[in-house]
Amino acid sequence: MKTILRLGTRGSHLALTQSKGFAAALEACCPDVSVEVTVIRTTGDRVTDVPLSRIGDRGLFTKELEEALLDRRVDFAVHSMKDMPTSLPEGLCIACVPRRLPPLDCLVAPRPGGFDRLPQGARVASGSLRRRAQLLAARPDLVLEEMRGNLPTRILRVRERELDGTVLALAGLARLGVGGLEAGGEVEFVVPASWGEDVGGERVWISPIAPETCLPAVGQGALCIEARCGDETVGAFLARLDDADSRAEVACERAVMRALEGGCQVPIAAWAQAAGDTIRVQAAVASLDGQRKVFAEGTGLARAAADVGAGTAVRLLALGAEEILSAIRTSA
Repeated sequence: MKTILRLGTRGSHLALTQSKGFAAALEACCPDVSVEVTVIRTTGDRVTDVPLSRIGDRGLFTKELEEALLDRRVDFAVHSMKDMPTSLPEGLCIACVPRRLPPLDCLVAPRPGGFDRLPQGARVASGSLRRRAQLLAARPDLVLEEMRGNLPTRILRVRERELDGTVLALAGLARLGVGGLEAGGEVEFVVPASWGEDVGGERVWISPIAPETCLPAVGQGALCIEARCGDETVGAFLARLDDADSRAEVACERAVMRALEGGCQVPIAAWAQAAGDTIRVQAAVASLDGQRKVFAEGTGLARAAADVGAGTAVRLLALGAEEILSAIRTSA
């Protein structure tokens, strides 16, 4: 008789795609397990007409899923790691970090050429303070516009507003089935009809943005599989899909954010790369207008990933990150 595990997830197309993908991988490596998917609507899903930075809740996409875990309505939850607050509710833990996908951001545009060939004064949409601040630091001429919503919605709005593009996570597009992204070059993509009749057949060009221009969000490209602490049966199953390098990278980046007391209200970026026994992290903080940007990096042992991240945050603070973050929090 199979063990039935209940998976909690948000209901967006991307969330369901990545959750069902993890469920399939878990069932494949654990033939005695059957996964049932439970969709739970979060605050971030309900409030779609307000910028994330203004809602003021660090658990926008996780709180309701965590409540379902604590109430034992689900056995584990699948999140995008970048949505996770730096501290978890008592009784919950990160039980598994599957292999991470490339964490870079990318430009989705109606014309080829990529970020570096955007025209002077190009209009680009993003709802992320981190992206907006770094893009303005690289290109002060850009006109940044607010935008939230799933990928089909954003592609539709780019066309309707006659924008030059929108910035998204490369990993999300890869999970939705866009091929060729891991090669690192520009990809021409025709939106499938299954994404909606309003955007089906739309032709866009997807190109990665160099990390020197825009470092990714903490945890971007990684999934977080959250479960109850002490639930040994569930934990043992989930541990089979845990990736040591990805877990170390996430721990390092989250330590940067924790030390800087960051969240979606502040533009903090970090990218850690584990290789063998070592780990290297790059991190940045930028002012909202892009006029000030501080950068630091650190290296160390992968087994001390959190310490490497915390030390890098200390270097950022010494370079002026505290002044930037204080000004942003005061204005907010």
